[in-house]
Amino acid sequence: MATTALPRNSRRLFFIRDRRTNVTFLIDTGSDVSIIPATKTQRQNNSQMTLSAANTSPIHVYTTQTLSLDLGLRRIFQWTFLVGNVSTPIIGADFLYNFRLVPDISKQALLDSETNIKCHCILGNSRIHSIKTVSGDSVYHELLRKFPDITKPPRPDQEIKHSVVHYIETNSRPVTAKARRLAPDRLRIAKAEFENMITLGHMRPSKSNYASPLHMVPKKDSTEWRPVGDYRALNAQTIKDNYSVPNILDFTSNLHGTKIYSHIDLVKAYHQIPINPDDVHKSAIITPFGLFESTRMQFGLCNAAATFQRFIDEVLRNLPFVFAFVDDILVASSSPEEHLQHLQILFTRLQQYGLSLKPSKCIFGVTTIKFLGFKVSESGIEPLSDRVDCILNFPQPTTLTQLRRFLGLFNFYRRFVPKAAHLLAPLNKFLEGIKNFKKSKKVSCKNLRDSIQWTEEAEQAFNDAKNVLADATLLRHPIPGAKLSLWTDASDKAVGGSLMQLCQNNWEPVAFLSVKLSKSQQKWSTYDRELLAIYFRSNVFVTCSKEETS
Repeated sequence: MATTALPRNSRRLFFIRDRRTNVTFLIDTGSDVSIIPATKTQRQNNSQMTLSAANTSPIHVYTTQTLSLDLGLRRIFQWTFLVGNVSTPIIGADFLYNFRLVPDISKQALLDSETNIKCHCILGNSRIHSIKTVSGDSVYHELLRKFPDITKPPRPDQEIKHSVVHYIETNSRPVTAKARRLAPDRLRIAKAEFENMITLGHMRPSKSNYASPLHMVPKKDSTEWRPVGDYRALNAQTIKDNYSVPNILDFTSNLHGTKIYSHIDLVKAYHQIPINPDDVHKSAIITPFGLFESTRMQFGLCNAAATFQRFIDEVLRNLPFVFAFVDDILVASSSPEEHLQHLQILFTRLQQYGLSLKPSKCIFGVTTIKFLGFKVSESGIEPLSDRVDCILNFPQPTTLTQLRRFLGLFNFYRRFVPKAAHLLAPLNKFLEGIKNFKKSKKVSCKNLRDSIQWTEEAEQAFNDAKNVLADATLLRHPIPGAKLSLWTDASDKAVGGSLMQLCQNNWEPVAFLSVKLSKSQQKWSTYDRELLAIYFRSNVFVTCSKEETS
């Protein structure tokens, strides 16, 4: 019998029609998710997440939509579909598994396993590629496919598998504000985001006596915007949670001997934490299109970082190969085989606590990785080249505000620069009056816009700071049990020091720190300033100096 060859990149698939809307759906057991085409308006909104087609092309997801389908099986199937840039509505494996529906290829029918009722399907050819939550064929992606729950997009019926709750304890009367006007493009984005959160059950219309204004924040490395609440007034009267967030450089303490790294990106991590029901009304946000309150923890709440850190510490307890700074997670191992084991343990924990990750933004099994603004490798940590370039290309400040911005960028990496306080002293001198403003209230805030009268010494300090950072020293990972040495120095303007460790008969730098001297300390003798340097550095490096120190 002759057969007709299928077109290239084509395959035989089932199609079924929804009797309510007369829309035809593709039944694709190879697709991890069920998805429907986005409208032209929806495609103009921010992408909530990115999936992959089987041919690795990106599928952008904009929102979700709950549909009730009548497939001719004598019951209605209500399901929340993703809405993305696909051409054909797809019923995927998640839908089929949930309702126990089985495609019968030989009979061209769809079988309902609960009722044993069948309905006829349309058999056709298609060039459509299956939608995958995980793309790639590496051993790490193969491992990730064994944990389908942690790659599924957020769903309205998603179960909360932990007991952590965010509290907003206040000590004053409710805060209120008027809605802020938004540009048309940002207004459209805000509306779409709120509609999506309402669909997921993370937001709802409110009658609260609280009202914080809506604020649009640009997303990192993107032209898109994120709507958040401007909770500054609410935060001012919120009782602070003193749960500590790790020091940003503590992650290096366990990295000696590691060679393989992964960075895990969680999906809407803060939205995994519910707000205490009695405090939900305090989260209300006033927008140009109404008042809404959040049932899930939001960015901008002053205790949100502490709450999430408490939660992630519980999730990752007794996993020394994992470091979490709020929602940034680093996994470090000594070999690829060990790394697979570590990732499997981590994925199990994430699944246990109901957390999801975004595979398209995760980085698996690399020897060099970017983490918390640093380049991490087997050798140690160093500044990121793009951030250093940003500082090197920073124009000479003309106002105090611009100078503070430059110093803020530089100080993030001052741990890599010996004698940084001495180097920056001429620049910090410009800000002395501004620093006194918080205490004396005698200096007007307008001074921040005052122009800078540059001196030759200050210009030299500005240029030297750039040059020194361009040649910033690689800091080594601390070696447990290694002999340590504290090297100190004092000048007439600052005291500094470096912590060194002995490795293969060579002294390697672990950290540099320096502090500017006060006016009274600058009058001390050289001997006293040297003692002060030892005292300051010993206190700062106390966590590293438990071992033998010279």
